[in-house]
Amino acid sequence: MLYDIVVDPADRGRGVGRLLLDATLAALQARGAPQVVLSMAERNESAQRLFARAGFRRTMIEMTRELEGD
Repeated sequence: MLYDIVVDPADRGRGVGRLLLDATLAALQARGAPQVVLSMAERNESAQRLFARAGFRRTMIEMTRELEGD
């Protein structure tokens, strides 16, 4: 399971995230993983662009509701 891909803000836009993603996908494929499913915040547009360029597509919608408590 991959929790995060984090790139230093100074290095964003240089392909570092794509290199990390490609290495992760290669490792998963080498281990026989049949599929990769991602989850990210809707506001994380840069991650969405990265994954879309890598061939990922939207397949589901997640909904969240905050509960008011004491």
